[in-house]
Amino acid sequence: MSFEIKTLHRKLISGLATVLPAATNPDELPAVSEVKDEYIKKLADSKEDYKVDSCENKFYGINFNTDKPNYLVGVRTETEIADLSSFEIPAGDYAEFTTDKKSRLELDQFIGGAYAEIMSSNDYNINGNFNIEIIDCLVENNDKEFKVLIPITNK
Repeated sequence: MSFEIKTLHRKLISGLATVLPAATNPDELPAVSEVKDEYIKKLADSKEDYKVDSCENKFYGINFNTDKPNYLVGVRTETEIADLSSFEIPAGDYAEFTTDKKSRLELDQFIGGAYAEIMSSNDYNINGNFNIEIIDCLVENNDKEFKVLIPITNK
């Protein structure tokens, strides 16, 4: 599995967030994927409303941990929006992985493989407890590729 290094500027993502079920083994991953699918569908059903506040034409999914695993789906905004959850993506370097898979379970397995790739790298370490999904293909139901970006630092 190969990846490209991307340098991102700070981004604010605003949208819908939920706590995910904790997956402590691979058999529990389908339950996590099911919740993510549900929230992507909610975003897709209201995508025109979200586009009004968006400052770019992309949809995002953010996997992040506070005291529990969380998932936020939304759009990039300039400021926080009342009644929406927000996540600030810090500026920095990210490993970008791309796939044409569309099944949520396959995508979550792909993300796991992306983490394994970075952890086995001689050059990079993981630098955060979150990752960024570009989910245009799932929200718009089109042929665009799914991308996941994982924050990294040099070893």
